[in-house]
Amino acid sequence: MTIPVSVVVPTHDSAATIERALRSAATQSARPCEIVVVDDASSDATLALVAELAAGLPVPVRTIPLAENVGPGSARNAGWDAATGEWVAFLDADDAWHPEKLSVQHALMAGEPALAMSGHLHAFRSGDDWVRVSSHPAVVRFDLRDFLVRNRCSTPSVMVRRGIAQRFERGSSFAEDYLLWMRIVAAHGPCARIEAPLVHCTNPAFGGRGLSGRMVAMERAELRNFRALRRDGAIGPVTAAAAGAWSLAKFAVRLARTGARRIRLRPAIASGRSGAA
Repeated sequence: MTIPVSVVVPTHDSAATIERALRSAATQSARPCEIVVVDDASSDATLALVAELAAGLPVPVRTIPLAENVGPGSARNAGWDAATGEWVAFLDADDAWHPEKLSVQHALMAGEPALAMSGHLHAFRSGDDWVRVSSHPAVVRFDLRDFLVRNRCSTPSVMVRRGIAQRFERGSSFAEDYLLWMRIVAAHGPCARIEAPLVHCTNPAFGGRGLSGRMVAMERAELRNFRALRRDGAIGPVTAAAAGAWSLAKFAVRLARTGARRIRLRPAIASGRSGAA
């Protein structure tokens, strides 16, 4: 069965991971109508590999090569604008979907014409040991107030209606997804989240590669997001200030936890070095 969902996959030097991602999208129990790969000026063999894979996949694959690197948000926008499906689902090039992801999520959105956005839970792992998922898992709803407390949806879990006007912030590479989700919810009403882990993410939101620099950049972007919502008129000054204060408090906790983790790791690292010597 094919459903009117376009899968948008931004890539940048993703030759090592793109095959797993594309196969997870192409072999869904309910297959998407197309996969749109947006290559964000890769310098490796990503484009050639995608072309090779596309010939053997059971879903049409279109590739949009970008002349210069514009970041994941703008790359997703390019794929979104080129999509032909009624819904658009986002998948990162180093993640993979549960085989039932599109079937379950499309059924939810097709059954609720007013629903502009949905997501689902995720798990941080690189394997494909999927949990069994009910055909009708629990669903919770999150409004803008809930999203101001924290981001409720990881990007590779999100499906949106193609025709909505909101897009990822151009030129932003940090927390641009979080801002978009809040703008969608502010404009169209609550997001529905399926309470089942239908995607495996390889890199945690916090604590992944490039930890310290990423954490600071992410926090700055999150604070900018609240200012942007205030400029939009979605929230007032008091709410923006409260959201910023809460974000800074969470950031302080993450820094403390990161510092404690590094301290715990030092003896093991030192022991390993002394043993090697």
